[in-house]
Amino acid sequence: EPLSEEQLPDDLWLRSIEWRGDSEVVHHIVGSASVKDENGQTLSYELGSIAPGEEASVYPEGYGKLLPKGSRIHFNMHYHKETGPGTGQFDQSMVGFRFWDENDPKVRHAVQRSGVSSSSFEIPPNHPHWPVGSAKTFDEDTSLLALHPHMHLRGKDAKYVAYYPDGTSELLLYVPAFDFNWQLDYTYAEPKKIPAGTRIEFTAH
Repeated sequence: EPLSEEQLPDDLWLRSIEWRGDSEVVHHIVGSASVKDENGQTLSYELGSIAPGEEASVYPEGYGKLLPKGSRIHFNMHYHKETGPGTGQFDQSMVGFRFWDENDPKVRHAVQRSGVSSSSFEIPPNHPHWPVGSAKTFDEDTSLLALHPHMHLRGKDAKYVAYYPDGTSELLLYVPAFDFNWQLDYTYAEPKKIPAGTRIEFTAH
């Protein structure tokens, strides 16, 4: 059901989001919200996710994610369990929100999640170290808050390299031993400034 006016009396800015699986069969949760605009059209908003080892999303001062009044919250669930009689489980997964209040500084930056991914590759049989890559070029100046490499059990390592418009490059993150059970958000102590025209390349094996 949509959040009531008593629960969400106005458009509010989120300062943190935590999705929490309730049982061992929860593989991951992808969260979102939807709300109808004045024309009756449904607008959707991404609200983060949880995967094995991932923690809550906590935004720094001045940053937040808008949750519009009257939003409907969606849980996109991925379950993984053994088959057969007696293996069924109940699940009541949860989400928790914290909001910026009127005493906090006004949010100046709306947070968005943007994927750099590839899903069209094929790994040759018995290949031990197959490279997979993807890239994203930024059209405008951006503040990078965190990087989150996500793979499944075959993932071995992950690397992000920024190629700047002035011709220089920088290693942003290298995870030499990716662990499916510890899919961490690698969060910057201070937002990383990425100028327009920067190309970030992601390479994994």
